[in-house]
Formats: sequence, C-alpha cells, structure tokens
Amino acid sequence: MNDYVGTDDLLSVSKSSKVSRVNAGKAGEAMTFGERLRELMADRGVGIRELAREVPCDSGHLSRVANGRKPPSEQLAERLYLEKPHEIERYTLAFDHLRAAALRPSDSQALIARVADEMSRTT
Repeated sequence: MNDYVGTDDLLSVSKSSKVSRVNAGKAGEAMTFGERLRELMADRGVGIRELAREVPCDSGHLSRVANGRKPPSEQLAERLYLEKPHEIERYTLAFDHLRAAALRPSDSQALIARVADEMSRTT
C-alpha cells in the first residue's frame, strides 16, 4: 500500500484502487480512486482534458480511471499526486528557515511602531 500526504488529507491507495481518507486524524469513508479523483476535480473545477494535459496522459485513459472502468497504475497515481514526500520536506525546510528568521511578536510590534513613527514624521 502506498501512502501519500496531501494538503487536505492522507490518501492510501491500495492495489484494489480503494482510497481511504483520514482528515484531522479521523478515518473517513472509503471510496474508489476514481471517485476521489472526480471529487477533487469537481472541487477545483478541472476537467478530464485539462488534467490529462497537465499530467500528461491520455484523456481517454484518465476518463476510464475516473469513472472506475480501469484501475490507476502506480505511475499514473504518482503523476496525479502533486505533493510528493521530497517536495514536502523541501517546503518544511523552507518554512523552518523562515520561522527561524522571523521576529518575536514583541519585536514585530516594536518594529511596526518605529516604522509608523518614522512615516508620520516624514509626511
């Protein structure tokens, strides 16, 4: 079984094309890969042809997967998945660097007050 971590939930895609959702640590209903794919496409207003161009893959094949007539290959599932673990690690590292460079709330307030004071003197 492959686990994929997305922004909305954790998707576990098994060989039987079943997807189990976990939102905020609670198990959700089981749905097929195609059902979840159609749900995500509808939420984002993306059509089969547009998604097929982005992936890239054949739109007819993608349609069959989305409608449950064909199971997704591991390669297609990986192409459809946008946030791969190495990308999440890169984003986490960048966020950690930003957080380390950020000012404490009290320092931020002092800086804003100082800039506001300087701005009020120049106008």
